[in-house]
Amino acid sequence: MEDLFENIPARKQFLKRPQSEATDCRKTFIEKALGFPEIELLFFSDKCNVYKMKTSDMPDGKVTTMGEYLPSLLELEGDEKIIYTVVTKDFGGNMLFTFENGKMAKVALSGYQTKTNRKRRINAYSDKSPICGIMYLEEDTDIVMITENNRLLSFNTELVPLKTTKNTQGVQALRQPKGGLKPAAVVKAAESGIEDASKYIARTLPARPSFR
Repeated sequence: MEDLFENIPARKQFLKRPQSEATDCRKTFIEKALGFPEIELLFFSDKCNVYKMKTSDMPDGKVTTMGEYLPSLLELEGDEKIIYTVVTKDFGGNMLFTFENGKMAKVALSGYQTKTNRKRRINAYSDKSPICGIMYLEEDTDIVMITENNRLLSFNTELVPLKTTKNTQGVQALRQPKGGLKPAAVVKAAESGIEDASKYIARTLPARPSFR
């Protein structure tokens, strides 16, 4: 399960009003996680931290105000925001991080598992370039990267090598021209709504995006 909170910058254009999004988040949480106390939630923040908690650790009566309650429950820094959430039972699968410099890092979710009840882990991902996309992968899959000028690049995530260091800088996925070209969004090809995504697929990285 994934994407309880889809507020990575490039996806915001698809979001509804904040109140509606908050309602949907609470509904998903109640349906998918609240009834399973063994499930753990990983909250990735914009400060390169990840916060871990079990659904059983959330006090009764707080789900309806989850958005307001999470900062104090997780003890976030003053201006820190949660930007991605993963729900897991076995810490299987991988995390895929996309950065503004066109690099991507793939890290095993098991690397965030701890034997203790430590709530916060720092250096959850690299801080060498601003984050612009986080995605949970049950297995390698075709993805589509959309750049800020609406160019497209598609490739399978197996081209991104799996790293053991959580804050690895990753590998260059997007070949950037002089002056730079930033990724704006990264989505699974099957969920992109782009019928001809395979037209833009790359067999090696880094690769240049194409105009649609």
